[in-house]
Amino acid sequence: MKSSLFQPCACGSGKNFGDCCGKKVVTIEQLRWRTAARELKQKLGFFAQQPVFTEAAVWAQHLYLSGIAGSLFSLDHNFIGERCFEWFIFDFPVTGKETIIDLFRQMATPGLNEREAALLKWWSKAPNAFYEVKAVGARAVLVEDILTGDLFC
Repeated sequence: MKSSLFQPCACGSGKNFGDCCGKKVVTIEQLRWRTAARELKQKLGFFAQQPVFTEAAVWAQHLYLSGIAGSLFSLDHNFIGERCFEWFIFDFPVTGKETIIDLFRQMATPGLNEREAALLKWWSKAPNAFYEVKAVGARAVLVEDILTGDLFC
């Protein structure tokens, strides 16, 4: 039975389908992109765990954890570990300038499927940083890059 977004939901909740069970509907295309993203993250993770990157990973972890000391340690340790690993892959310059994602893109792009290649291109162009809001004014916001200490207004 196909429900309109504005018809009562078939589950009997009394809500419109779009405000109830309709929110759970995921298109095949969305599922394909999510699957591609998950698989690409796994490939990036395996690439980043190569022995050649071990020293850089240890240094990046030290910088990351010392940079957020006190501000996020009350959060789940798995959450912190995942964010640290993502920062290492996307932001930390392992060769002085290039990041893991830059190196991966140079080496692995030919072996990726169309969606993975598109995601890798988009992700590598996305600027990433970790900011803390220091002050909010009527016309400006002061933020600090937690890892570098740089302030931006």
